[in-house]
Amino acid sequence: MTELEWMLGVIMLSGFLFAAIARFNLYRYFQHKKILVFADRQPSDVEFDNSSPEAILDDGMHRLVRYFIAGMIIFVVGSATLVDHGALEALVSLFID
Repeated sequence: MTELEWMLGVIMLSGFLFAAIARFNLYRYFQHKKILVFADRQPSDVEFDNSSPEAILDDGMHRLVRYFIAGMIIFVVGSATLVDHGALEALVSLFID
């Protein structure tokens, strides 16, 4: 039974990490496309307030951290409902120790 609990924990963790990374990449893609389309439509009077690649990356990193933290909270809550307390303590000790 503990092998199943470990497998569920690993699947949940990898799923949330994948979702956070995918969301981060999707945000960067749409932000880049929005800047290109906006620049193509109005090239003469375009003011790029926050559209440098560094600003997009910085904003994307903040969003990635937020999604990662939310994913970890969901991971812990999901683990608490799917596995018993002994396995949850072992999973938490994996990340803390």
